[in-house]
Amino acid sequence: MDSIKSAIREIGRQRPLITMNLDVLDVTDVSFGFRRLTLHGHEIDEYSDPRAADAFKVMIPPLDALDRRSHAPVRDAQGLPTWPGQQDPLLRALTVRSLDRARRLMTVDVSSHSDGLLNLWLSALSPGDTVSISGMRAEWYLPAEIEQLVLIADDAGAPALASIIEALPTETASTHTHIIAPESTRDYLGAAGTEGSNSAVTFVPSLTDLKAEGIVGNGARSQVWIAAETSTVRTLRSVAKYDWNVNTQDLLARAYWHRGLSGTDVDARDLERYRKALDEGADMHSPQLAEDISLND
Repeated sequence: MDSIKSAIREIGRQRPLITMNLDVLDVTDVSFGFRRLTLHGHEIDEYSDPRAADAFKVMIPPLDALDRRSHAPVRDAQGLPTWPGQQDPLLRALTVRSLDRARRLMTVDVSSHSDGLLNLWLSALSPGDTVSISGMRAEWYLPAEIEQLVLIADDAGAPALASIIEALPTETASTHTHIIAPESTRDYLGAAGTEGSNSAVTFVPSLTDLKAEGIVGNGARSQVWIAAETSTVRTLRSVAKYDWNVNTQDLLARAYWHRGLSGTDVDARDLERYRKALDEGADMHSPQLAEDISLND
């Protein structure tokens, strides 16, 4: 069966890990609660197969470091990234918001509703600084056979959601899609997509207020994509599986952050889980593996 999970697994197997050192052109507020980082550089030429909502890791050096470049990671025997000869950078996951290959421009949007490492890092950036990123992990695919589409994201997942909305076929966006996001993203998401997709958005005070009834019809093949805080994603994943009867291969559930844990703590925890799973023969490109590692206690 052609599904979002099977496609993402195959894309991951085919894509090489790329590292790009790009120059900062601008950091600006694009709407309430969201900041945009604009990057430029010839190394964007290596990013040859862009897809909506592609994810990467930004490698953050100490904020007072004179040299802000990070060396490209190498893969250890298990296929996990290492940085021999240098201190491991702090990593944070971000989404490609837009790409202009002709002008070698990339934009990245970040929710500024928190005071975590990402926003401290953004506040310290100036035009001409170097940003090192490594990726790309596929986060989106839409099989032709999907009849209904449900997209759910909180503030952290809103940039990826906006990228997906803009990539949707017009008919799908206007007639077969339910988009659910918190009220705090209204201005930001309002600038994405088409009139049809904007009419498909339901804004709620928070994703915990989502009402499951009436979103997915009986009998139609549905795809559900979720990007939010860990506990919220767990709850919504259960709704999709057991209330909406969505096949797990048509369900992509991503924990973009974890309440009470820093991104560094989550990365350290998940690294150990990955090592154990890979020792047991797991496929490192499997989105189901990534889902289980981040969502299963």
